[in-house]
Amino acid sequence: MGAYDAHLRRRWDEGCRDAVVLWQELRERGLGGTARTVQRHVAAWRSRATAGEESTTCPRAAARPPSPRQVRWWLMTPAAKRTPERARFVTCLLAQSDGLALGSTLACEFARLVRERDVDALAPWFEQAKASSIAEFCDFAAGLRRDEAAVEAALRYEGSNGQTEGQVNKLKLLKRQGYGRGSVALLRQRLLLAA
Repeated sequence: MGAYDAHLRRRWDEGCRDAVVLWQELRERGLGGTARTVQRHVAAWRSRATAGEESTTCPRAAARPPSPRQVRWWLMTPAAKRTPERARFVTCLLAQSDGLALGSTLACEFARLVRERDVDALAPWFEQAKASSIAEFCDFAAGLRRDEAAVEAALRYEGSNGQTEGQVNKLKLLKRQGYGRGSVALLRQRLLLAA
């Protein structure tokens, strides 16, 4: 790459940051390597360029964009806990879609009110979700509204019936393992031995 470094540097300084385009130009000049060779060569330049930029412009497409699952977690992470790179990505993403910004706000607010057990914020959240044009949030809020007393109780009280549910699940598993042949006495004995 040493013989082609001057050409690469000149084209990079001119603003050509696409490694495939640079590789095609170098191939016309006699380079026998692959596009990956050029990508590796300019990777350090790319990282130095992005480390030095502090602008709020949208980041260029990375070699491998984040997965939808990663973006979902970035949207749900509080702004103070995001890395600068992720914060720029989320800011750019939210600026491109009003629906996404509203959805992110509703999801974060619901997560906050559950985490902080804020019962007083539940009714206003229902109204915001109903007023939004996002069908998934409207349906979710309508489903929670049907059992609003249980949702409020879950937010208000510390207790949980998780232990009971676990025991019931264990009992059902033991019953299924008997293929329907077990009497109550046998099921009781197996449950006691499993404990």
